[in-house]
Amino acid sequence: MNAFYIPTLAGMIYSMPGMETKLHAVMNEPGVFDGFASHYNGAGFSDMNFKFYSQDEGDFDAWIQNLKASGQTLDTQSYLKLAEPTEGSPIAYYSSVEDDLYKRIIGMCVRPGKLCMQEVMMIDAGKAEPGRNVTIDQLKYQSYDLDQFGHGGEAQGATAPATNREPHSDERDGEEPAGEGTMAPPQLNAE
Repeated sequence: MNAFYIPTLAGMIYSMPGMETKLHAVMNEPGVFDGFASHYNGAGFSDMNFKFYSQDEGDFDAWIQNLKASGQTLDTQSYLKLAEPTEGSPIAYYSSVEDDLYKRIIGMCVRPGKLCMQEVMMIDAGKAEPGRNVTIDQLKYQSYDLDQFGHGGEAQGATAPATNREPHSDERDGEEPAGEGTMAPPQLNAE
């Protein structure tokens, strides 16, 4: 989950996989405003910021024409690459979007062979096609390791106190212990 926030404008809105949200704002004058992810959500959080541009109609139309001229299409493969966890990635612009890609993003079924949430809800409601077999792999949503050290499922140390689980560190088997200068939070470097 993430939270999209532009403090000087219309506020904040949460964004979650499989959920459509809308934030409406009226811009009374042109300007450039700071926006960011307002809640900690893992590695790279401090780089999750952007500029919001409020433009008059002519400048906005010129910006749109410039994007359309770029020829970059947001299709299944480019979306799957874009959805991978990264840190400090450059801004990407697209001139067009593959038909029904947005519906598949919301349905959490962009990867070929996955069932969309709409189909899963029909199965749950008993309204699925009779005799249809569904594999467990069709139901799994794509997940990624959280960091470059291969820790999946939880951020480093994020839940250790609340769950009584051992905190993660950025050590790998056979490496020297984590310490000063590593990615691990300072409390994980204590002896």
